[in-house]
Amino acid sequence: MSIGKYVTDAKRFSIKPEGFDELTTLFINGKHIDTNRLKELTEKVFSSFEKILDEKQIFPYGVDIKELIT
Repeated sequence: MSIGKYVTDAKRFSIKPEGFDELTTLFINGKHIDTNRLKELTEKVFSSFEKILDEKQIFPYGVDIKELIT
């Protein structure tokens, strides 16, 4: 599967981090010349993603991998 297909599928998710669609559109269209905007969007997406994980009580940092597979 191509990265484009993954992104297209991900855009259909019901739960997405804030700024995700704009960030992926920039990547897909190859129009990420404004590096400051790219940085802002990337930080926004990752912060929002962490908030979603926290709200769902999914803790990706400091978790023993055994806890995830048992």
